[in-house]
Amino acid sequence: MVRRYRDRAGTLQILQQEAMFVLSRLQIASNKFDPTGKF
Repeated sequence: MVRRYRDRAGTLQILQQEAMFVLSRLQIASNKFDPTGKF
């Protein structure tokens, strides 16, 4: 039970970090729009 909770918390943390990374990428892309589509 504790192990499952710990794994779930770790997964949520990883998903949160990935979401923050994607949002920062999108923010950079919107700030500096590159017509080539390269981030």
